[in-house]
Amino acid sequence: MYPSDMITPSQVVDLANKDANRLVGPVAEFVVRREPYSNTVSAGTLPNVSTLVRSVVAERALPAASLARPVFVPDEQICGQAGGTTQVGTTEFQYQLKTLRERGPKVCVKTTRTAWASSYPAIINSLKEAIKEVTGADIRATYLDQGGCKLVADSTGPFTGTPGDFAGDVNAVGTLFPNRTPDSPMSFRGLEYTATYMRETLQIDPYDGEDSEGGMLCIASQDSIQLFRDELDIREDIRALTTGRYALGESTITGYKFQGPYHGIGWGIDPRPLRCTTLNTQVVGGTTYLNPVLIEPYVAVQVSTGFAARPNPLWIGATFEFMFLIGKNGFRRLTPESYKIPGFDFSAPISNNGLQFRQLIDADANFWGDFGQHIYEIARAYKPEHPHAICAILYKRPTASLALSPS
Repeated sequence: MYPSDMITPSQVVDLANKDANRLVGPVAEFVVRREPYSNTVSAGTLPNVSTLVRSVVAERALPAASLARPVFVPDEQICGQAGGTTQVGTTEFQYQLKTLRERGPKVCVKTTRTAWASSYPAIINSLKEAIKEVTGADIRATYLDQGGCKLVADSTGPFTGTPGDFAGDVNAVGTLFPNRTPDSPMSFRGLEYTATYMRETLQIDPYDGEDSEGGMLCIASQDSIQLFRDELDIREDIRALTTGRYALGESTITGYKFQGPYHGIGWGIDPRPLRCTTLNTQVVGGTTYLNPVLIEPYVAVQVSTGFAARPNPLWIGATFEFMFLIGKNGFRRLTPESYKIPGFDFSAPISNNGLQFRQLIDADANFWGDFGQHIYEIARAYKPEHPHAICAILYKRPTASLALSPS
């Protein structure tokens, strides 16, 4: 039988949701306008493929001629010379469509139908916020696990080396953190050096700016961004770097605007950054890597009806934190074209983060369809294009200080 998690009619006045139509448009709009991670990935659709998909990326060609000092010979002596061979190649990535499902409490449609109309508007913003957070957290987790570059803010180590603070290479996927111990907050100078290395050495493309040469994007905590402002003596932020535009139906919505760019880097605030306190290690192929243990930002607290999310004390007091330095075209977030196959009638995936009410029909306790639940499903796949355009940075959080002194 279906899970027995029905709530009482009196609780439905506060909790029940009424909307027979999917909230695809409004929820997607909310995600695009308020959450920075959704604006750093390109969108697309995935054909009806349920297993692993193979994707081939053309690598940068390597001419036979020297790129430091190409050698040209007199034209009259070129006859009979075949010339060098330019080397070309491709890298193959694999990705797969994956789905997340969630549901709300089971409610009786008979006894609660009059409460729906007034109770739903009161919590619609909470629903949008929750779905938005799941989407942003999903993109951020992909960057952390599948990104091609990693950096540990260790003041005692070299930038590159064995191991250095930085690890990553062209078209690397799932690079692990080097085995260093973060001992300091991230400086803007260190961020700028890393961005320069990624652009010059790894050939990362920047995002296009409206009135500038464009730049990399950095998503970090408010504390870290404030440290960057202090380091650069920035008195007033400008929001000039727009990462993209997202078409929803017939309307076009301007994406999240990052601050800057300053020295080729735009800033965006992560409202709930990834944090950890425990730093484990793991051995892969005979090499030891860092394996941070992430802390959930919320814990469940019982309230008047049901449970609500509250900040996790372990997350508040965590020692270490993550930020992300992002270049253009790292990953493409694909949603399925359709699950409609001739002869089969699958329910369409709510790939744009929607919500719908579903009556529950079974031959036992719910023969008449008296009960229902709100459900949503997110189906997506992340296609690597230039995964080395993503660098996850692990650093020690700044020490809290109110800068007070006795009078």
